[in-house]
Amino acid sequence: IEQVYRAFKIMRGEAYHK
Repeated sequence: IEQVYRAFKIMRGEAYHK
């Protein structure tokens, strides 16, 4: 499931590019 990770990334403003 990558939707959660992607949603979290967008929610964080894509500032956390791990």
